[in-house]
Amino acid sequence: MYLVRQTKKNTYEIAKFEDTNYAVDVYTITNSKCNCPASWRSSSCKHHKILTEYKKDTDSIYIFELTPTNEVKKRSMLNSSLL
Repeated sequence: MYLVRQTKKNTYEIAKFEDTNYAVDVYTITNSKCNCPASWRSSSCKHHKILTEYKKDTDSIYIFELTPTNEVKKRSMLNSSLL
């Protein structure tokens, strides 16, 4: 499960949660550059996919999940339904 928030203009944090109540990892994307290890090898990573979905609708609160095929699913925190 991932949680996204904007910290500054053009800066976002993506926090990864597993079976705990605290973030396992927190990645920062600034000006389209992610600080995760995968982005060191390529120009894009799964966090960019999550951020793209987040930017489509920032008026609500969502939790993002990745399927086994790396498809991004968002779940509304207001009604807990998968969208």
